[in-house]
Amino acid sequence: MKTKKLCLFSVFLLLVSFARAEVLGSSVYGYSIDFPEGFFLQEATQDNTGFHLTHSFLPAETVIRIYKQSQYGNSQEALSDTLTKLSGRGDFSQVDWLNRDCTIADFVINPAQDGTLFKGWAVSSDLPLDKGYIVLLAYSPLGNKDDLDQSMHQFLISVIDSLMFTTQRGSYFNPGPVTTFSFPRTTPSGNISEDFSQESPEGFPETSPQNKEAVTLSINGTEVHTAICPQDIEAQEFVIEREFAVLNLYAGTDLAISAWTRYYNQIYRCSFASLEEASFAIFARLREKDSVKNAENKDLALAQELLTWTQNFTYKRDTQSTDFSSPTAVLAGKTFSDCDSRSLLLAILLHQMNYKTLMFLSPVHQHAMLGIAIDAPGAKMAVNNTNYLVGETTAPVAIGLIAKDISVITDWIPVVFPE
Repeated sequence: MKTKKLCLFSVFLLLVSFARAEVLGSSVYGYSIDFPEGFFLQEATQDNTGFHLTHSFLPAETVIRIYKQSQYGNSQEALSDTLTKLSGRGDFSQVDWLNRDCTIADFVINPAQDGTLFKGWAVSSDLPLDKGYIVLLAYSPLGNKDDLDQSMHQFLISVIDSLMFTTQRGSYFNPGPVTTFSFPRTTPSGNISEDFSQESPEGFPETSPQNKEAVTLSINGTEVHTAICPQDIEAQEFVIEREFAVLNLYAGTDLAISAWTRYYNQIYRCSFASLEEASFAIFARLREKDSVKNAENKDLALAQELLTWTQNFTYKRDTQSTDFSSPTAVLAGKTFSDCDSRSLLLAILLHQMNYKTLMFLSPVHQHAMLGIAIDAPGAKMAVNNTNYLVGETTAPVAIGLIAKDISVITDWIPVVFPE
């Protein structure tokens, strides 16, 4: 591939507006990839259909290839031919992901044909609007070993699992192809209810689980009947453990903070659709509660109900592990939680109720809070020209109140999620 400067590359690859600088995508072909931090462009083809990126300090490389729709009959053919051109072989699996023709594979390649082997993971999918096929490879040199370290496997899987489509917004709110393959959902699902006064984004959520478990939530004395899927908890734990392994690779580096924000975004994406049914049930029940229905500021009153509910969860940390709990498990009372687990759960639930939310993270105070855009008095932090009230999930205080000793704005970093 012919080398091109990054300034030319940016004509084709754009920064996706909601997120961090490592989320790159194509305005022409309608895809985006939430790369782990530290990748930079090595080569690009003249026609902008091929890209080779390498990592700044990890032994990892990625290749993106775009093919015309007429060039191959399906995604596996596109992926298989790509590996053949790199003197490689792969173990292929079909994935029912976002109703697309999708294939994933683990592979070994010998691109220089000199015996230097690379091992990695790949995903191939047809692109929305018949734009062709995308093939994404992520790989690392084997050296003298028979296999890669587990942390490198996790890193490479994280790369290919971060593929999304800009013209199919549901891909931003559903698990990636690898997680979907490992924990498939099997029956058609509805979309965000019209009761939330918003239209469902195209492609949002594609499927829902067959085996559901009834759950009764007690939200400040109000019972809410809903259901969860235990397999969703397994999927979230899979992503949490994987992304925690990726996060640890950035410890002590200048990219650590950015890596934290990607960590939470990956969990948010995996968890969002699984909480949709519970969110609808909570909203429908609480909006009829007198304390909400008769409130002068109904939006604030409903959000306060949810904040008060989470403040009464069992607080516990597990610093010997990921120290983060599955949002679905936290919702159902199946596990402990602390500040970031609760804040992420609320950010998802309230987003599904048509609130604008994010998380605030403070490495200085080792703490996290909810951020919610509501027109009400209280402590606020401005992010992208929007003021967000803070929501403290671990102390019995109202929205907008924050302890004085942690109130310095520069101590907090916003974790912005897709809208």
